Amino acid sequence: MNETFELKGQWCLPSNPKNAAYGIAKFDPYDGCTLELLGTFSGDLFEHNSPDQDIIWGVTHDSKSITLYKCFVTFQGGTSLKKGQSTGNPITKYYANFIFEGALLQKEEMLFDKLSVEFFNLAQWLGSDGFIYDTSNVDRIKKREYLLHYKLPEPINFSISSTLSGCFNITSKMPGWSRYNESQTISQLTELNLESKIELKFEDFLEEMRKFQNFLTLALYSGTYPLRITLSRKGLETDLGPEFGDQRFSLKKINVYCKSIGDKKSDNVKHHFQMLFEYSHIKDIFQDVYQKWNSLHIRLEPAFNILFEQFYNSHRFSENSFLNLAQAIETFHSRMHESTNKMPKEAYEKMKLHLIEVSSPEYHKWLNDIFPFGNMPTLQQRLDYMVDNYWNSLMDKIVVDKKEFTKNIKKSRNYYTHYALSEEKKVHKGFELYDLAQPLKIILCIAILRNIGFSKELIDSIFENGFIGFR
Repeated sequence: MNETFELKGQWCLPSNPKNAAYGIAKFDPYDGCTLELLGTFSGDLFEHNSPDQDIIWGVTHDSKSITLYKCFVTFQGGTSLKKGQSTGNPITKYYANFIFEGALLQKEEMLFDKLSVEFFNLAQWLGSDGFIYDTSNVDRIKKREYLLHYKLPEPINFSISSTLSGCFNITSKMPGWSRYNESQTISQLTELNLESKIELKFEDFLEEMRKFQNFLTLALYSGTYPLRITLSRKGLETDLGPEFGDQRFSLKKINVYCKSIGDKKSDNVKHHFQMLFEYSHIKDIFQDVYQKWNSLHIRLEPAFNILFEQFYNSHRFSENSFLNLAQAIETFHSRMHESTNKMPKEAYEKMKLHLIEVSSPEYHKWLNDIFPFGNMPTLQQRLDYMVDNYWNSLMDKIVVDKKEFTKNIKKSRNYYTHYALSEEKKVHKGFELYDLAQPLKIILCIAILRNIGFSKELIDSIFENGFIGFR
């Protein structure tokens, strides 16, 4: 899904397949899919204001079935009129959010029970391969003999919910044989399979995929993206009969293409010391960790969206990057630690009634404007709580003074929110602001890890063993 391509063929609407027009769909992983149509679906050469379409069908010149999903008109027109001559076809352009390659689908048919996705750096994070290196016999190596064994790793299955399961599945392509070989290659592919007991809408499967993508982003401490997405459902399978052991094989898998988020994609393969954590750190508790992550993702989605945007646009840093991190940590504290209000709710309600009773009516509006936020912790209190509860040994190495650290965050956040001239000389700018933001991001990541089942000892162990991804 990280390559550009073109699809040339005939395109039509499902409601009127006989009225097809020639066109070219172009896909770019950074810009998405565009369809340039020669003509219109109505056949009216002078039509303007063509409607957006949920679905457009296509059959390419090499007989591929294509469904474009969520399509929007971006341009229409271009017909030239000349007296006494035939009129040429106008151009109609669409932007499509998704390409489904392999089937002509109606919207109500977009129900699936399995999604498979290969993520960039998933294999490196999982760290599972079938290569067995025999280096024990030194004499054999001295004789310029080298043995390499390969055994396909077992899949790693885990439960996500009562209806959804996951599997890290590894497939391999074995080398062929000929009378003379200059090289032999064994290639391995690692993918995540999500399988549902009930058919899910495409958007629901996409959301489950996005949750894992965020989890992997946290683990890698950098953005990742799908290399390949396929969908299938049991209705697309068939029995091969007893001569094949009654096996069922998918007749049709649908490839999905869509625009990736974030910066232009990096081809930098992650090393273990650049990751926040590896699968090996949590393999004994992974299922429990991921189930907690899945639940927490719903509760903390606003904070997660802000945090992961930092990883996908890691090559750009500005005052807004810092503000977003401060907002994310406020949101996390607000949603996870509501009990840290200044006063118990009952006492606060009693105080509000008392203040209204004893104050002059002319002050009531001002008081009522203050009351909804008056019991909430201040930013300083939220920061102090997060630092006190989620500090660790790595933070001791990169932050000299806790109190100074939280005070600088508060002052910088207030300044870049309101830009008060009186505060301008007191805040961090440029590289200083960047250096202030990085520990803030680490604290938020530690807080997430603690709340999905990582013990303090495990986190300390991960950091003490050489994590350098924040640098």
